[in-house]
Amino acid sequence: MDDALVNRGCIVRPRSANPNAAAEGRTFIISGLARSGTTMAAQVLREAGLYLGTHLAELVCEDLELLTILQEGQHEDRRGGGRRTMLDRAIARRDAEHRDWGFKIPNIQGFLRYTDLSRFRNPHLVLIFRDPVAIAVRNGISEYFDQLTALSDAVVALGSLVAFVEHTDCPSLLTSYEKALISPEDFVDTLTRFCGLDPAPDSRSRMADLVRPNPEAYLRGARRQFAGSVDALQNDILHGWCCQLDQLTAVTLDLFLDGRKTATVQADRFREDLVAAGYGNGNHGFSIDLTPFAADPDMVVRVKVSGRTFELNNSGRRLGEYEVQPASA
Repeated sequence: MDDALVNRGCIVRPRSANPNAAAEGRTFIISGLARSGTTMAAQVLREAGLYLGTHLAELVCEDLELLTILQEGQHEDRRGGGRRTMLDRAIARRDAEHRDWGFKIPNIQGFLRYTDLSRFRNPHLVLIFRDPVAIAVRNGISEYFDQLTALSDAVVALGSLVAFVEHTDCPSLLTSYEKALISPEDFVDTLTRFCGLDPAPDSRSRMADLVRPNPEAYLRGARRQFAGSVDALQNDILHGWCCQLDQLTAVTLDLFLDGRKTATVQADRFREDLVAAGYGNGNHGFSIDLTPFAADPDMVVRVKVSGRTFELNNSGRRLGEYEVQPASA
């Protein structure tokens, strides 16, 4: 077969914006939509010897220091310089310690403007693209998002990511997750060649082994974990609790009465029983006054994590079925 006719699922553009980049040092930014295979690409490059950070979240290969700076920078006025100064300092520190280094951050278009790439030394983009239906299903499983909503969001985000790349003039590798799974060795060769890495033969074998779908450790660890319950009624006030496991940040909840969203609350009230049960700092309780909604005993009550499909235990019952606690003295 004519090799030129084979679809390898990768686009390289442009091949060299700076012919002296290798000598001067390069920064490789690994991105794509969340749940698109960016972790797989990062694991391959780390196995090839690319430095991806010290404060690393091992499961997803993300540099926690840079991620924190960029996430907080999203909420900063674009004219403000605090987070950008912190980013510049972190970049300068890595540039001084490593000729070539990189970091992984999904949805780069949401954290950086394309003009911000100039803050990095000889930036190179490594972007992974995946079937948006697969992304939507994974977000439904791992993040409890409605799958059709997640699909719509993925399609819009894909357009934003392509627009981001179109505005850049730095070397960029755009590659298909699905094609990588079909030909792991080709994916490894393409990735290492683009990054100018030359791993040993035994390392290449380990890298190819990383190119596989549904690794068990990732599936177990990458799912967001919630816990919570609707507990009881007291003076027409609905009580319960909810938290994201291993997180202290308060969870936002939506109350539905007969399928209609009627209230949004924070589960941030302190409960000593939650501390005793090992749920964070105990600040995960909620109380919702149902009086303004003229709720009657036949109404079906549902409480869900806001914007997600996760529903609390004991949710989905008629109001009259909940345990009624006596009024406090």
